[in-house]
Amino acid sequence: MSLRRLLPAGSLVSADDALAGLRLEQRVPTGGKRPYVLLNMISTADGRATIEGRSGPLGNRADRELFHGLRRSVDAVMAGAGTIRAERYGRMIRADASRRWRREHGLSSEPLAVIVSARLALPPGLPLLACADARVVILTPSEATLPAQAATVEYVRASRDGSLDLARALEELRERFGVRTLLCEGGPHLNSHLLLAGVVDELFLSLAPKLAGDPPAAPDEPGVPAAPATLARSGGARATASGTGGHAGVEANADAGTEALAARTGAGAALRIIAGAHFPEPLELELLEALESESQLFLRYRLLASASERAGSERSASERASPETIESTSVAS
Repeated sequence: MSLRRLLPAGSLVSADDALAGLRLEQRVPTGGKRPYVLLNMISTADGRATIEGRSGPLGNRADRELFHGLRRSVDAVMAGAGTIRAERYGRMIRADASRRWRREHGLSSEPLAVIVSARLALPPGLPLLACADARVVILTPSEATLPAQAATVEYVRASRDGSLDLARALEELRERFGVRTLLCEGGPHLNSHLLLAGVVDELFLSLAPKLAGDPPAAPDEPGVPAAPATLARSGGARATASGTGGHAGVEANADAGTEALAARTGAGAALRIIAGAHFPEPLELELLEALESESQLFLRYRLLASASERAGSERSASERASPETIESTSVAS
């Protein structure tokens, strides 16, 4: 699979070559006290992060290769508890070749799995926690502890006014666990928290060449007529309406690792890549790189404002976020 480099202009490149050019091992955030944080999300051209509750219909082969390549390249992968539950996260790296690549490049065989959870509401039998090779760190304001798990589970407890202090939690993640690069796979509410806390350095956005429109209204929604017939889509299995953002056509018998591709969107039939928060003013981005494959665009942005400027402007992150956002079950449950 080849991608056409649009910015900076160039020739065809493989997913591996594109990822190698990022030089993630050299990325250091301003101040150096926390990991370098990357958001990885997907959206249609009209802004939808899911179709029928799944992001699977939005991706293509190049998207999947880049998704897994980013996972392979970082020290840790993070997701909110709601996403972890809905997608039943398992082992982060399952391909032997990818695990070998990590060792050859001075990384552990498996990236650290980081779960953001306020109440530690994680179900028994979760594949990630049942994997003896998995290393898991839970960021939480709670003093509770999970029952004994097959996975190695540790905690970063960072509380401020009863809510998770993300900025402090990430600093501890760097100090205690040596996490230099952290890939966040969502969902949208966790993305909002990270942006409001001023701890996001780059956004990777996969832009699908699709127009999804609005989701159909609930049948019992008052004053709304029955939805018209929908246009048929050719090719591929339909995503289940009860899904919660599965990426790249997630099904029960999907290839190893693809069940977690939904993490960039989280639950909800019409979510955008960020949700649940009001920004006092838009955050400015700078386009660093653009790739294309089969009309799908892969855009890499840098947050222009520094972390200290974003975190310290006008009000604190917790003051700027609405109470609904701070207590969102998509992020902190």
